[in-house]
Amino acid sequence: MKLKLTPQELLESFKLLTDKQKSEFIMLVMQHMDDFIDDDIGMESPAGDRLRWGEHPLDTLAELVPMEGVQCIVTNPDKPAKLLTVRVELQNVQPPIWREIQLPSNLVLESFAHVILMAMGWGMEHLHQFVKGGKYYSVPSDFNSDMMGNANHADSLLYTVGDLIIKKGNKCTFEYDFGDGWEHSVSVTSARDYKQGENRTLVSVTGGARACPPENVGGPLGYEEYLEALADPESDEALDTIEWYGEIDPEEFCLEDFDEEIKSIPGNGDQPQPGAWY
Repeated sequence: MKLKLTPQELLESFKLLTDKQKSEFIMLVMQHMDDFIDDDIGMESPAGDRLRWGEHPLDTLAELVPMEGVQCIVTNPDKPAKLLTVRVELQNVQPPIWREIQLPSNLVLESFAHVILMAMGWGMEHLHQFVKGGKYYSVPSDFNSDMMGNANHADSLLYTVGDLIIKKGNKCTFEYDFGDGWEHSVSVTSARDYKQGENRTLVSVTGGARACPPENVGGPLGYEEYLEALADPESDEALDTIEWYGEIDPEEFCLEDFDEEIKSIPGNGDQPQPGAWY
């Protein structure tokens, strides 16, 4: 059966979905990728090559990827996987706010971005990108479409975590909310081969400390002022700050809650089937 909607109509319909429905839709597209390639594009075409990396089936579909990125676990089964343990730490704040995450090295980079955002506790309201060796990795959008042709910018749907960091000590940077300017260091603390029988698509949170700052608080300097307001909430200015950004416990972190949330991401822990993209 041929699709009766135009790409623009599909885009407009997608915008009406809830976040959960968007995740399910993207997951469904990836699950049926083989049929789409074989019947409608052909494996020898450039689009077919891009699809085999788990990218959007049409350029128009790039617009369908929400700001928070691919909301499911997608691995590239054509690449060998190592089990990585990485430490993600928010920069320029004290005491440290950090998470420890275990993941397969062949996890698609944009899926890893979603994992970081959820594990840290960000609201996923802003753009994000990875930076490694002067090169930027992000989902193509209206914001960066002109830069995508530049050698220093790459599509994060076409790369895996292992393309950037694969050995103990390897590091990259994850940036979120270009206005507030949040930077996260991402470093590999251990890397090993999978043992026989280990789940090669499972992503989990294994450690961490302290709560994520509120959204739009103004970056590290704004967060420092916010913490001062929490410590001495008597002044009108402090009360206004707390009312505006909400009140959190900066020391709060529940490993079980964060790990459970990460494991609820569609595709997490699912064993890949022939032709599947997760």
